[in-house]
Amino acid sequence: MNKIPIKQIIITTIIAIFLNLIDFGTYANILEPIWILIFLNYFLINFELKNEYFIALILGVIIDATSGNIIGQSSLALIVSSYFIITIKSSIKIANITTIIIFVAISSVLYMTTILAIHIIVQGFDLNYNVLIPIITTAMAYPLISTIINYFNGKNKRSF
Repeated sequence: MNKIPIKQIIITTIIAIFLNLIDFGTYANILEPIWILIFLNYFLINFELKNEYFIALILGVIIDATSGNIIGQSSLALIVSSYFIITIKSSIKIANITTIIIFVAISSVLYMTTILAIHIIVQGFDLNYNVLIPIITTAMAYPLISTIINYFNGKNKRSF
């Protein structure tokens, strides 16, 4: 396990903010993965972090402030999904790519469940099946993003 540079967290947070703010059109926005969750899962799996939940809190507040959501909902969702990833971190280290995709999908389900629970509490029940699509796209995009970040970090022995 390596110590993570804070510069890399800041750069990926800025990239996640920009990717969240870009409007690709109605149909492409439905397919958009949860970028901040992909980056946070990568850091939690591949690096030894201190204060993981505080990092999730700060990242969530930044995402909420930039996207106009209720402040704290993304923080709570990131903390819940981070807890899951941290508890199964030793299993992920020896897992194959299919298992990692399943773990990231479960983390995405926890994230979306928390966001949807807050949405239902605040605004009432008016959900659409389209909220399930980011769970799948986040899990499927994780190996690609992980490979790209590993390339820039110089880790070529294991891609995921």
